[in-house]
Amino acid sequence: TAQVRQLERSGQLRPAPVASSCLDRSGHPQLTVLVDAKGTPRLVRYGRRQPDHSASFTGYYDAAGRLRLATGSAAGLAGPLYNLTAEYDPRGILLYESGTRRSGWNADLRSLGGLNAAALRLGRCPA
Repeated sequence: TAQVRQLERSGQLRPAPVASSCLDRSGHPQLTVLVDAKGTPRLVRYGRRQPDHSASFTGYYDAAGRLRLATGSAAGLAGPLYNLTAEYDPRGILLYESGTRRSGWNADLRSLGGLNAAALRLGRCPA
């Protein structure tokens, strides 16, 4: 993540196109995908805010485009659903997870709350 943050700070990452379905009702983007000079997604930020639900996801990718660190959170009418940080190895195997989950929210962070980290990486938002 330090390398990706340095690339972002130094202006070496550029925004990639995302699907028009990734705009909220007022036309603001819910998804940002930043790619390196080779076009490899390195940083993905997604945030959806609705009156009764919110969700966010941030993914840091290595130079090969593999998810290595992710953070995510969601809340509903009844309060927080999850607030997690997860680290993955190059094969995509979960190495470490920290944070809190409400009972019943036990899926991998990459797919919690209807998220699809692979689709986000490609610039597609959940329906």
